[in-house]
Amino acid sequence: FTTEVLLPASAPGGGGGAAVAAGVRVSCVVLWFDVEFSARFCKERPVVLTTSPAAEQTHWMQAVLPLRAPLELLAGGGLACRVSMARSHARHRALDVALEYGVVGDAAAAAAGGGAAISGALNEAVSFCMTVGGE
Repeated sequence: FTTEVLLPASAPGGGGGAAVAAGVRVSCVVLWFDVEFSARFCKERPVVLTTSPAAEQTHWMQAVLPLRAPLELLAGGGLACRVSMARSHARHRALDVALEYGVVGDAAAAAAGGGAAISGALNEAVSFCMTVGGE
């Protein structure tokens, strides 16, 4: 899958959710996921598996994707990201992850401009291979 996200810079101590504090240096992006084993597929025991840092810790973890170099985010701006994941062709139990990213000066304008504005801000990229289980 591939997804794009804009993480707006917020004033120190302001707002929650997916935001980055303004005036700070960002050196990584952290990913986590939720998987729902619903009653449709797991009738006896439906459950949601989450790796959220706000949830109880499990053997699953968040993924930390370091940037090539720290970036300074200013108030009103943000970090535009495109994350792609696919099963590795070389290793069956691994994921190939690509992160494209860039600083935007006006997060509100980028958000209003949609995917085209985010895509235009992406000027750095890093790639990773993550093992998802033992071989």
